[in-house]
Amino acid sequence: MKPSAEGFFLDSKNRKIHVVGWWAHFEPKATIVIVHGLGDHAGRYSRFANNVNARGFHVVALDLPGFGRSEGKKGHIQQFSEYLEVVEKAAYYFKEPEFQNLPAFLFGHSLGGLIAFHVVARKPSLFNGAVLASPAFAITVDIPKAKFLAAKVAGSIMPGFTLPHGLPVKFLSHDPKVIEEYEKDPLVHDRISARLFFEVMRAMKQAPDLAKKIQIPVLVQVGGDDPLVDIGTVRKVFDAIPHEDKELLVYDHFYHELYNERDRAVVFDDLERWILKHL
Repeated sequence: MKPSAEGFFLDSKNRKIHVVGWWAHFEPKATIVIVHGLGDHAGRYSRFANNVNARGFHVVALDLPGFGRSEGKKGHIQQFSEYLEVVEKAAYYFKEPEFQNLPAFLFGHSLGGLIAFHVVARKPSLFNGAVLASPAFAITVDIPKAKFLAAKVAGSIMPGFTLPHGLPVKFLSHDPKVIEEYEKDPLVHDRISARLFFEVMRAMKQAPDLAKKIQIPVLVQVGGDDPLVDIGTVRKVFDAIPHEDKELLVYDHFYHELYNERDRAVVFDDLERWILKHL
């Protein structure tokens, strides 16, 4: 599905950041701002947008620096805070008057979930609520010791040096069409730099303490069979959120991309129910 609108803005490093919007099919009830995961990009959320547009929600999505159509070295960042800055700016990129009075919900998937969590802990007044789908609060993929040490050395000497991230694509979804499209998508890449790796590790370690700063409603959704997400850590971070308005949903037999699973209708229904509850 083609975007309703798109454009670019410059971030603090003078990189062009790509933003797209898909508008609701009728009078909008809220805006969902999407932060994608590692190696991903905003364009892969067109089907997501089509589904929620039909439910009365606008969608705004951005390509993080070094991903999709945004500028920047692939899979590299100097500081994790650069991601937070571009998300905050992209959320209000479109200046249409109707946006000013609409409730806004920040949606983050995987690495995007970790980024979204940091954003709402840092600036809770920007959004009415946060939806974290398969949030990356801990690394579950085994990293060979030699590779870890090599990354550590590279992080000091050549922080921009990139390697394949090694995440198994087969665990994204049970839908083979989703896997095929992902593997053929020219805007998807598997690069991660030593600097980005350790910046993400640091951001993960901060999550339990950041949870204490959450002041807005939070919905967390995870797949019961997702090997890329440590559900134990997700529960630990979720339990640390003092705000009473929080909900954790675990979908049995689902893999990593909940909204691209075969039985995704239930996930969309839960999202709609939760957002309508918080309008």
